[in-house]
Amino acid sequence: MKNSLLFAAGLADAGSIRVIDELMTALKQNLPDADYFVGINSDSFAGTSESILRHITPVAMETVPSVLNLKSDASAYQLAIKLLRESGRRYDLYWFIHTKGSYHNRDERRKMYIDRFIGKASEIRMIFSEFPNIGSYGLQGVAKGSSRTSWKTYNKDHIIDICGNIPHDEFKYTHVNWSYIDTIYAIRGEAINHFLDITPDSFYNSRIEDICYFETVIPWIPARMGFFPYVETKKCFRNKDNLNKITKQWIIENKLGCSEFDRLLTL
Repeated sequence: MKNSLLFAAGLADAGSIRVIDELMTALKQNLPDADYFVGINSDSFAGTSESILRHITPVAMETVPSVLNLKSDASAYQLAIKLLRESGRRYDLYWFIHTKGSYHNRDERRKMYIDRFIGKASEIRMIFSEFPNIGSYGLQGVAKGSSRTSWKTYNKDHIIDICGNIPHDEFKYTHVNWSYIDTIYAIRGEAINHFLDITPDSFYNSRIEDICYFETVIPWIPARMGFFPYVETKKCFRNKDNLNKITKQWIIENKLGCSEFDRLLTL
């Protein structure tokens, strides 16, 4: 299984270099064969690229143009996926990782992702291999946005229609009505490869307006293609909603088979 690492970097200062060190140490140990595509926000600490190069040799790494820069991981991810597209390479599994806790104190959250996500990369890869209809894997999710707006009416698209729930030639299914948090997850290669094929240059060369775009919208791509999402913690991060029940309802509404999803939940 060929793995790609889409890495979004942004460091507040020299003291944040430890975030890069922690993440890269774990990634090299658990995903030693991954190819890296790295986007660095333009307001990141000047030594960011050097701190990354001490650990890896990316296939491509660039800094976000200031006109496209956002104060979030979105613009760095936008550049990373642009570099992937320009490379012409395609992969079986894409890992989205960013410098969690480099601007705000999120050390415990980052440690959780290192231990339970990056540290279990081999298990996650096995799940994608054994269950061909799983489209994405993350640790936690929410049934509604922070504004309590239903995902059914959420509309934060950028160039490509992903949020809209009207099936069309490029996306034949609706999206599931929950989303991951923290913008750290894995997505099946077929979904991202399809996205690379259908996105015009304007997607990569225009500023994304929603700072949470890669957190909420991008993980819906596989669902809109008929792949089911998986979340390790079934309880919604903000309330008592059961995200697995929401997924099961989405499977039924889209007339997709449930047996593989049901079997995964028994593991």
